[in-house]
Amino acid sequence: METILRYGGCWIQTDKDTIYGNYDASFGKERWQITLQSETFCYINDNVKTFFNVADVKEIQFEIGDHPRRGSSSLPQPSVYVILKNDPDPKEFFHFIVNEEFVLSNKTRAYDACEKLVSLIGERYGISTSYKLSIDTKKKRNAIALVPLVLIIIVIVLLLRLRQ
Repeated sequence: METILRYGGCWIQTDKDTIYGNYDASFGKERWQITLQSETFCYINDNVKTFFNVADVKEIQFEIGDHPRRGSSSLPQPSVYVILKNDPDPKEFFHFIVNEEFVLSNKTRAYDACEKLVSLIGERYGISTSYKLSIDTKKKRNAIALVPLVLIIIVIVLLLRLRQ
């Protein structure tokens, strides 16, 4: 087995056909694995399985987001997405958290480990991979769409209070 990362409460190892990982989450330890089969790859976490057929995958992308932490700065959270050939909306594949301080997301152990994992999967299946500062997903677009609605509601409530 090759160790990809053992740092900051995160441990990731790989062998020929499986990637094993765990990390310290807010409410305990998260354990996961990725199985690399001939025609599919699969993420398994708490008996939830996410399969992708290699023939349907156009690209694998990753970003380093912020995971909030009480009382101090946030932690780097690499998130990996799969872009399918017939659907341009990125599908979340997996994520993990590394307990480390950071200023630039691409200068962290989390970034290095995620880049290595994504490259390993991409090279095995001949799938292109890339790092993005931010990946535009449907979930993020929906969250951003709610911001104006919340602001309008706040303004209405404030106007009603001023009339009293």
